[in-house]
Amino acid sequence: MNLINKVNSAAALPLREYLQHHLPESMLPTAFVELRQIPRLPNGKVDRAALPTIDFQQYSDPEHYVAPRTTTEQQLAYIWQQTLRVPQVGIHDNFFALGGDSITSIQVAARANQAGIRLTARQLFEQPTIAQLAHGVAITDQRNLLDEIVLDPAINPLGLAPYHEHMPQSILLTGATGFLGPYLLAELLTQTSAHIYCVVRAADETQAFAKIRQQLEHANRWEPAFASRLIVMLGDLSLPQLGMTAADWQMLAQTIDRIYHNGAVVNLAHSYAQLKASNVQATIDLLRLASQVKLKSMHFSSTTSVFPANTAATVRYEQELPSTPDGLITGYAQTKWVAEHLLLQARARGIPINCYRPGRIGWDTQTGQWNRGDGLYRLLQGCLQLGRAPLVDRLAEITPVAYVAQAMVALSLQPSGQGQTYHLVNQQHIAWNQLINWMQELGYPIEQVDLDQWMLQLQRQTKDVPNTSLQSLLTLAQAAVNGPHAEQAYDQTAMQAALAATEVMLPTLDRTSLQQWLAQLRF
Repeated sequence: MNLINKVNSAAALPLREYLQHHLPESMLPTAFVELRQIPRLPNGKVDRAALPTIDFQQYSDPEHYVAPRTTTEQQLAYIWQQTLRVPQVGIHDNFFALGGDSITSIQVAARANQAGIRLTARQLFEQPTIAQLAHGVAITDQRNLLDEIVLDPAINPLGLAPYHEHMPQSILLTGATGFLGPYLLAELLTQTSAHIYCVVRAADETQAFAKIRQQLEHANRWEPAFASRLIVMLGDLSLPQLGMTAADWQMLAQTIDRIYHNGAVVNLAHSYAQLKASNVQATIDLLRLASQVKLKSMHFSSTTSVFPANTAATVRYEQELPSTPDGLITGYAQTKWVAEHLLLQARARGIPINCYRPGRIGWDTQTGQWNRGDGLYRLLQGCLQLGRAPLVDRLAEITPVAYVAQAMVALSLQPSGQGQTYHLVNQQHIAWNQLINWMQELGYPIEQVDLDQWMLQLQRQTKDVPNTSLQSLLTLAQAAVNGPHAEQAYDQTAMQAALAATEVMLPTLDRTSLQQWLAQLRF
């Protein structure tokens, strides 16, 4: 602790920067405390017991608090909170003003690296705010990601017989136990007569089949006749060759006609490094499978998140893919961006590949089932818990899950629709306030209030009554408020042309379909 006369925490920062260039790290002060005079004992020595206790939280800046916006900022904020034992960290709060020192900087760097964020203790001294650190990490990550988009030259169908479009007899499907997966599986079983090989992580085949059936039943899609055409393959996307034995891999290479790669780890809090094995390496392995023994077509579930969120409205075209990962703030989006670039290279080498980019996959309009990890789901759920919702002028893009699955399979079976990228989004956006009005009309006690008032109540409630769901809501709300507000428009020219001859129709999302979701909602 150092005595500074009439110097507040903000004014002390230039002093800290000066001392960084003149003192070793171990001698840098943790905090600057203003005292009118130094308390002394009768013998003239400093009375240490009379020195004030330092409340490091006062060194944060509540008036200018900015919540973490990106995955990296959120991870770093959590690490700082745990290490420094402070309840809240804004992206512009100074690490040392919050009580950080050379010892805790080492602890933070170690925890960050465990979370997949490459960071050194020295960087904390050079970039002492989360905003500065995250910016530096993002630049490094972007450079590294550009090195990731080089496909192994050995993945090449040279020497194989050309691929001829035909009704598939044997299909490999990943991600059958996720949210979209059961709907996609049901459509493949309904629209084709193929046997479906499903990659499932389980202890044995009995458990794997039970998981598949349970998910189909949960989606109200199970039919007894499906059982004879379902073949489970024990595997794990995070392992080489999806965790399969060499014999199983060779059997698939000889048997499969098509690959539907729908599996991925969708965790918006994980970094690219944490997701790479499951989301990128698994894609590379499947491209290798597609070009072994006989040429196979591949159908890849991507996301509109391969485009960065902008503050200005932009039209995103189906055959467009950003050349750099600038602005992709989640590790998940980065993995999909890398995977798509690798798929483009494989397509150029002759592997027939379709990419499907859904937007926000919403509830099943028949059953009300919705992915409980979806951000909008959690926001609406939290507003019901709170009894209040913010009055904001925002639009939500929601595409029903069953429609996404129907469209993907129909597009994949169109002979003229191969080697394309399709946007599977609902162009009829729903206003946030309309969603809340529907809830009110259905009898749910929810009041709309000014955004600032709602945020204040949410912050107070999460502080007074610990509630994991509401704390998660606070993080989501802060990210939404601080994030870009412009709505993106997605070109669907190729999709509309390919679906014109089919009977696939986008259902209308209305109060009745929302009621289906509300009826099965659990807190």
